[in-house]
Amino acid sequence: MAAAVAASGGSGLTGTLGGSLAFNSVDREVTASIEGSSRILINGTGDLVITASDSSQIDVDTAGAAAAISLAGGSAKSFSVGVAFAKNDVRNEVQAFLRNADSVDITNGSVIISAERTGKIKARTAAASLAASISGGSALSFSGAGAIALNSIAGGTR
Repeated sequence: MAAAVAASGGSGLTGTLGGSLAFNSVDREVTASIEGSSRILINGTGDLVITASDSSQIDVDTAGAAAAISLAGGSAKSFSVGVAFAKNDVRNEVQAFLRNADSVDITNGSVIISAERTGKIKARTAAASLAASISGGSALSFSGAGAIALNSIAGGTR
């Protein structure tokens, strides 16, 4: 939040810029594996289960606000800009595998291999701005606000 007030018997000028920036990134590699085993043996009842999962999430709030007030007997000018920006990236690779095993023997069961990736981004941005000029002569005010969130979820599942 940014704020400014100017008071003058002659001319008055105020200006403010208020803002917030947020940059968030998750970058992971998740692997579940059995690799290079000469023999895998399960006697009796049971499954061979290999599971890899990732559920990364980003939750972000950004807000920017600005206010400018100019009071003058002659001319009054004020400007105010409020901005909020968030950039969020989730980039994850998730993999599960059984590789280079000479033999897999399961008496009474199954081989279950699974990989799951569920990324989530919740971004809220808000911006506000106020400019006011009060004078006995001329008055000019400018006020602007903008909010943006750029979100990206990428990666792979194998």
